[in-house]
Amino acid sequence: MALIADQMFDIVPWKQLASERYTMVKDACELAKRFAIDDQADVLALNVAAYLSDGASNTDPRLAALLTQRAWPEGNLGNSIVDTEIV
Repeated sequence: MALIADQMFDIVPWKQLASERYTMVKDACELAKRFAIDDQADVLALNVAAYLSDGASNTDPRLAALLTQRAWPEGNLGNSIVDTEIV
């Protein structure tokens, strides 16, 4: 959360309580764990997607399908998330 707040201040959903932002990030990290996503850039992409979608990406079936397929080059999950129009 601190990295995103420092480096991508403009995407943080400041209108939400810190606890709600924490839940979005926690859920994104749990997705990464469930799908064995270990690359830091890819985990960050999941967290950014959660922030950009107010957490909706964490439950989007398109994201689950994308993570199941693992068809992105390591470190480029963010591009695949955008290409799939999840965010």
